[in-house]
Amino acid sequence: MNIRSTIPFGLAVLLLAGFGTLALRATEEREATPAERESASVRRILLAQPFVLERAARHVWRAEQPTYDAGYLVVLEVDPAYVVARQTEEPVLYAGAETVERVNHGSTNGRVVGLVPAARGADGMPSLDLAATTFFFGPDALPERVREIDARHELQRAVRSGTKPFPAAEVAAARARATDLLRATLGGVLRLASRDDLDEIAALLVLEYAPEDHETGTGMLVPRVR
Repeated sequence: MNIRSTIPFGLAVLLLAGFGTLALRATEEREATPAERESASVRRILLAQPFVLERAARHVWRAEQPTYDAGYLVVLEVDPAYVVARQTEEPVLYAGAETVERVNHGSTNGRVVGLVPAARGADGMPSLDLAATTFFFGPDALPERVREIDARHELQRAVRSGTKPFPAAEVAAARARATDLLRATLGGVLRLASRDDLDEIAALLVLEYAPEDHETGTGMLVPRVR
């Protein structure tokens, strides 16, 4: 039997139109490219707290392991798919042309506490301008193997894909939120003796914003043997 002959002409037209609509919708709802996914991987900045250290620390999440004595603690809302715990290469989180040290995984609620190293300016504050800094996830890698030249390349690629800094108003709100939460700040900046003191603040932020990662937060608050 010829199946086509059993379908009324009007119904055939509707079926063809339906298939055309589905095809168009499939095209419109195509899978995003890797660059497009990465540009939307960091959604919001929830908190931003500047700090300075009396004793410089080493940034071990970069191949060169540069030292730093200033920077920002940030809380970011991200796509949870990018922060699933792994024992191998993973999407690298960047702030501009610098790798971000992730304090917790954040895969449950998509909130990540991160440490962004920065140089200290003439005013004693971190010289990093958060309102001009692009946060994004780059391709899978081991952060401790990322060189400065690699980070700059990934920033250029992210900018070409359309990734932009957070709105200035959002950054200002994140700074105000930090002031409200961390009332011990002096002049808007945390002045700490060492990285150990910074870890204690980071642990409190984990417990506040990512309580599902409480083991990480409480573990960082355990007194260390000196």
